[in-house]
Amino acid sequence: MGEVQNNPPLTTTRRALDERLALVRSRSRVDFGCLANLLESSLPELSAMAPRTPAFKCFLGGSTGLGGQTDPETIRLLFEQAARAGRPIVAHCEQEELLQAGKLAYPTASVREHHLARSHAAETESIRHSIELVRRCGVELHVFHLSTAGGVELVRAARREGLPVSASTGPNYLFLTHEDAERLGNLLKVNPSIKTYADRAALRAGLADGTVSAIATDHAPHPLFEKLRPYAHAPSGMPSVDLLWPLTWELVRQGLLGPERALDLVTRSAARTLHLQRKGELAPGFDGDVVLFDPHASRRVEGASLPSTSRWSAFEGFELAGFPRFVVRRGVLAWADGQALGEAGGEPLEFGPVVPAKG
Repeated sequence: MGEVQNNPPLTTTRRALDERLALVRSRSRVDFGCLANLLESSLPELSAMAPRTPAFKCFLGGSTGLGGQTDPETIRLLFEQAARAGRPIVAHCEQEELLQAGKLAYPTASVREHHLARSHAAETESIRHSIELVRRCGVELHVFHLSTAGGVELVRAARREGLPVSASTGPNYLFLTHEDAERLGNLLKVNPSIKTYADRAALRAGLADGTVSAIATDHAPHPLFEKLRPYAHAPSGMPSVDLLWPLTWELVRQGLLGPERALDLVTRSAARTLHLQRKGELAPGFDGDVVLFDPHASRRVEGASLPSTSRWSAFEGFELAGFPRFVVRRGVLAWADGQALGEAGGEPLEFGPVVPAKG
């Protein structure tokens, strides 16, 4: 379990990171990692934070809770310093200038225009620029919540070139399109925006061929009353961590992924993307994490009955299978038939060694 790091206090110092880890450890039932913020204010502390974080989170485009980066020289400096500190960058790739232009172009936008105000070009140009900085700085880049066909092509080309670039996407981009705005209203409002059928198809293909290395949720459990505010004041994001595996398994049930590839996307491949140690496999030396599920037993999604505190779901009414029956964490039964067992027992994840970029 990781954190997107857009809520205060931001993790810009080693002390703040240690305090956040201690807080999460006291409450978490799963093993976890906390991302550190990649901001100008955090640059003096990057090397001190690197051993305690899997990656530095950079908001290139603004989203709920944090503004984006506008100055190219500042972005270059952030990438260079992250490379020297030896940890990957996990980036929210949207170009801030194009986001601001989108706001001006759609001053009275509703959620129906969200995909236009936060456009294809905003994501693809940000990814293009970020990949160029990877070439120049040697930093490792992970593109978080990939949402466009153009983004898939850029990541695919970078990987063929041998650059240290990876990407993940989320269930919302794999099962919904902008046309669902009519039905879901602001529940569909997420950043980057949910786009077209063509983008959805490209993301699914990217999962199948290995271009996209993980499915992650970008879980944002905003209360329903906040999401029902007028569009301009409704926060972006949706809950989905409680449906991660059922929705991934649905790709198998629909014949879009093989079962081995689906499992890989939420275990081994996902763990390797952030260099997690002892996670993602059932093998000697690993932690012994297991989820048991019935691949055939299905039920209809009811947001009010899901574990998330938000109590709503954009996937309301979906008929899904694969809901976890039993969860074993580090060899100990932690979940059985809808009930958490025992007290909080999550531990901070272990990461690979800090590897500063050469040059």
